[in-house]
Amino acid sequence: NFKMDGTIYIGNFAFSGRDLNFDYKNFTFLFGPNSVLSFFDPSGQNISSSIIHFDSGTLYVDENNNKSGVKFLNNYPIFKTTEPSYFSYINNNSQFLIDPFKITYLNDISIDNLTFDGSLFLDEVCDGLNSKLYFNANNNLISNISTDTLVDLYKGDVKFYGALDLNEDGLFANGSFFSDEINFSSNKMKLESGNMIGVVDSCENGGALASTPIDGQKNLLSYFPYENSFLIKSSTVPFVLYDKFSFRGDLYFDGSSLNASGELSSSYFYNNSAHYLFTKNNIMSADASFKLFNQSNVTQFMTHGVSIEYDLVSNSMLLHRSDIPFSLPLIQYETYFDFVTFDVNLSELQFYSNKNDGLLTSYRYGRDSFSYQSLGAAYYLNSNTLCVHNIFPLSIKGFWVQPEDNELCIDSKGDFPILNNATLIKKRFLFSDKLFHNKDIVIKSSLRHKLINE
Repeated sequence: NFKMDGTIYIGNFAFSGRDLNFDYKNFTFLFGPNSVLSFFDPSGQNISSSIIHFDSGTLYVDENNNKSGVKFLNNYPIFKTTEPSYFSYINNNSQFLIDPFKITYLNDISIDNLTFDGSLFLDEVCDGLNSKLYFNANNNLISNISTDTLVDLYKGDVKFYGALDLNEDGLFANGSFFSDEINFSSNKMKLESGNMIGVVDSCENGGALASTPIDGQKNLLSYFPYENSFLIKSSTVPFVLYDKFSFRGDLYFDGSSLNASGELSSSYFYNNSAHYLFTKNNIMSADASFKLFNQSNVTQFMTHGVSIEYDLVSNSMLLHRSDIPFSLPLIQYETYFDFVTFDVNLSELQFYSNKNDGLLTSYRYGRDSFSYQSLGAAYYLNSNTLCVHNIFPLSIKGFWVQPEDNELCIDSKGDFPILNNATLIKKRFLFSDKLFHNKDIVIKSSLRHKLINE
């Protein structure tokens, strides 16, 4: 009797282990924990990437009454296990549990004739999907499993029916998947330890995201069942969110909230942001580029670098400006207010600031532009008009003009209206300003004025 560490080569097989016990009486090698069975191709030159891990096995060299080999017993050597063993590919986790097996004719048998009974073994759980391992043309063990009833994967966190293919590239599934977070179908989803990745043919939210509906097609999904999280990317087909918005980009669910980065749009707006948060009643985005457009797809309002809160219940948006002004391109205006609210139902924008007055700039007046101040303004998208209220006096050449009731409305071309019953104030530096009341005034693009009905 003796002990050894090392590998025993027989035919197309290699048996490796530590503390191997050779029992001379029974003419056997006894393998203990962490032993490995490897395979060679028929030439004996190339080792397969398929490995069987076992903790107890016996290699029968010959009959114990034929130790000298006088008799030719061609069913020897024989290898036998009495406990389940584990199959994996080199440098990969085990994904198949093998029933106890016996191999005879080790010197002569071709690995093409070998099969191993067992079941799928994913993340150390036997899922009851029984199948056989057999060798493919690349001298690697593979298996094909099919089920037309729902079975548990990932310790019951995912339900599945369809087909599973185990090969040297990994474990792949073709079928339908159901979980609390996301439901989807795929014809090639790679199943790894704690993670699933692949292109899905269709997907929708699970029960945990019922308040933030998702519908997608041809998306790239990475799903982590044990973390209750997923990352899903749109491709050529955008997602449909809340049954009415289109979204292109990345959706990430972290187990408690749905976040995103990409382009959110509808029939009337476009929003591009790297930071979205979707909840039951709100959509929030930061550092966003935002546009509103009319039925002809012409931009009426645009801005950049804003924070947006979209209240889905009231169907309204609140935009908080950064350093970039709000732009009204059809009337060639920019506004510098802190906030703007958008009432979707009324197609109306309201501009205001918390403490300071706002600034409005027209690019249709003056040499380059003309700016004036007010406490607020409203832009009506349907009529493409801008009404300014609580307006400060307009500084034109040689005069100030104070509109009646401190308000005016810019028409759809971006022009000032006739300012009826306005006050005209003469700028004088040595004397007090001179006021002319109840004048009807036209402000020209040169910032000169004209009195009418005089």
